Amino acid sequence: MTFRMRKPNPKGETRVSLCSIEGYKDNSLDKDNDFNVIRGDESGTNLTMKGVSQNIIATDNLGNTKQLTPGEDNIWFPGNKVTERRA
Repeated sequence: MTFRMRKPNPKGETRVSLCSIEGYKDNSLDKDNDFNVIRGDESGTNLTMKGVSQNIIATDNLGNTKQLTPGEDNIWFPGNKVTERRA
């Protein structure tokens, strides 16, 4: 299930996806969100930046943080949930 809030407006509302699959990929419905949460499994979370044209800061639920750059592949986090935001 995905929970979405509306695009930012003059009232300052935040847009977020709590269960994004595509994250900030250029063709993703979630690319304009302020935050995206990517879920992995019990062995961790593997991300790719292929198809993403902006830098991203990613932090897993164990506190591991990495700055991701466009084109990177096989970026592994030990946590089972990763929160992404634009750098």
